[in-house]
Amino acid sequence: MPQNVVDSLVMDYIVQEMRPLATVEKPAFRRLLTGINPSVNVLCRKTLSVRLDENYDQMKANLKKRLSGAKYVCTTADIWSVSNKSYLGMTVHYINANESEDICRVSAALACRRFLGSHSYDHIAELISDIHLEYGLSIDKITATVTDNASNFGKAFREYMYCVEEQQNDNSNDDNIDVPSIGNVLTDEASDQSDIYLPHHETCFSHSLNLLATVDANAACELDAAYKRLYRAAMGKCTAIWNATHRSSKASDAVKAITDKSIISPAVTRWNSQFDSVKRILEVGTKINDICQAIETPKFKPTETECLEEYIIVMQPVAVALDKLQGQNDSFFGHVLPTLHTVKNKLTTMLQKHMKYSEPLLNALLQGMEKRFGMELSLSGAVADKIIAAVAHPFFKLRWLPDDKKDQCRQLFVEAVRKLDEQSTNAGDGVSASSKLRSTHTVDDDEFFDFKDTQAADVAVNEVEKECASYIGDQETDLTILSKYLRVKRVFVKFNTTLPSSAAVERLFSTAGQIEVPRRNCLSDPTFEKLLLLKANGIFMQ
Repeated sequence: MPQNVVDSLVMDYIVQEMRPLATVEKPAFRRLLTGINPSVNVLCRKTLSVRLDENYDQMKANLKKRLSGAKYVCTTADIWSVSNKSYLGMTVHYINANESEDICRVSAALACRRFLGSHSYDHIAELISDIHLEYGLSIDKITATVTDNASNFGKAFREYMYCVEEQQNDNSNDDNIDVPSIGNVLTDEASDQSDIYLPHHETCFSHSLNLLATVDANAACELDAAYKRLYRAAMGKCTAIWNATHRSSKASDAVKAITDKSIISPAVTRWNSQFDSVKRILEVGTKINDICQAIETPKFKPTETECLEEYIIVMQPVAVALDKLQGQNDSFFGHVLPTLHTVKNKLTTMLQKHMKYSEPLLNALLQGMEKRFGMELSLSGAVADKIIAAVAHPFFKLRWLPDDKKDQCRQLFVEAVRKLDEQSTNAGDGVSASSKLRSTHTVDDDEFFDFKDTQAADVAVNEVEKECASYIGDQETDLTILSKYLRVKRVFVKFNTTLPSSAAVERLFSTAGQIEVPRRNCLSDPTFEKLLLLKANGIFMQ
């Protein structure tokens, strides 16, 4: 095997298995390679560091090239703290969908940059803007940056978000035209270098649903004292089981001797894990009190078990919605409105059935949905982009809408298809900049008298409406049907590039936690970031 192939395999092993760079100097590792091939030369740590930098530069160049070819991208951002250090993580996502290709989402990690100082909104805005510029991501290319609901992220985008309307208004006053001096131009250019512009901001819908399932659901205890006593008694006994089996191997062995199902302990930061943990306790069935006796925790009363069963039934739509919106490859922005409306409809239907114990919980959840997703549920003009994204998704189209909203949303969708089709046509028929600079006396009559061809425009509008009607009437619901409707496909790509959740950057932090471990406390911040991005962006090394 050639030496360069061996070096490449060693580098791939170090990156993909997240091993320390010093691994190549371990006697056992060197014996492994030389035992397989005595003539091989094993990399030293210094050479490995050089190769790491080379691979990182190659990966970054490939990623920039791919991003430059994408028409729309979405980024996610979050802050992660570990070992008394803070990092700003960012990921990027785009839909790879040429006219001859199927829909495919491509994701990559942009950065896991050391964040020094306080997590202030201006510092966050500066770092996000720098990372966007580093990869050549312009404001008009980024459909949105998705973050959690933290106040510092919210303020960063409120203060620094680029607003096209404001820019147009600033340039619309033509009454007094000032001719700038050379000094002012140079001063403006110098100040522009320090300007921070952020794209449109979307908060994480998964995070909002998580708050619905925790904060708003707990508000049910304030609505009804009887429900409060019963719910807290039942959850307290569940907590006793989780603590006993988590802390004691003896208790865990006792559970295993009684039932085949293991007890799952919930994570603090994920409500889904609490839902799954309660569900697992109920799956044990009649053996649950035998378990309580074996591990010496309080037994459940029949009313407490029934309360937990109703809790699972009521919270099931929220749990399913969270799983759907947290996806990365199969979850699109068009999932947001149909998912939220489905959750509300299911909760409203349950409320009409008069649950025995959980009516306060249902009321609290419905109030929480109105508080957190009022605009989305009312289908106001403020969520037009989400409506278009949903209708452009073949699985949803108009099926999820109430009858009194279908015509309005259909017209909104058709208008979006028409507008994007005009932009694509104008971009394709555009005149080069050099030809526009010709002298006025060389312009022919057809170019000078720029009359609008209303007949051609009407034909184009009819073609758009015909395609939209055919698409909406198509019984197929798979994304592959978009290859038959190219105008709709362009709208789908534009409005569905944004992710409904920032879970992607949290997955990046999960990988980072396996690299930034206490035993590697001498790992420098740049090396840590290079190792993490090479691990996350392996597809861009090809």
